[in-house]
Amino acid sequence: MATLRETPKHMMTRLFLAAGLSAGGLISADPTAAENILLAHPQPTDHIYHRLSEAFIENLAETTGGKYTVNYHPGGDLGGFDALYEQVMEGVIPMAFTSPDSTLDPRLDVSRCL
Repeated sequence: MATLRETPKHMMTRLFLAAGLSAGGLISADPTAAENILLAHPQPTDHIYHRLSEAFIENLAETTGGKYTVNYHPGGDLGGFDALYEQVMEGVIPMAFTSPDSTLDPRLDVSRCL
């Protein structure tokens, strides 16, 4: 749980680290080996996703002492929103900035909740 002294930067790092660790079973057999986390999003590098990703990568390195590194794919290198979402659901990509895709599962159509 976040404390009042934690900055949004620290909370974001903890959130992404927790998501990454739970998403891909990222615990290494060799405790000294650095883990490489894949992070992708479909937006160009002038988008807020890019700045958030870069801040996460920097904070992750500082927070973990280099235990985790990030293989970063901005700008849709690995696909658009739908493709990234599907790859995350299949476990191919552990982390992505995307949104629920109601074409894959109608229950994810958040517009129906309004």
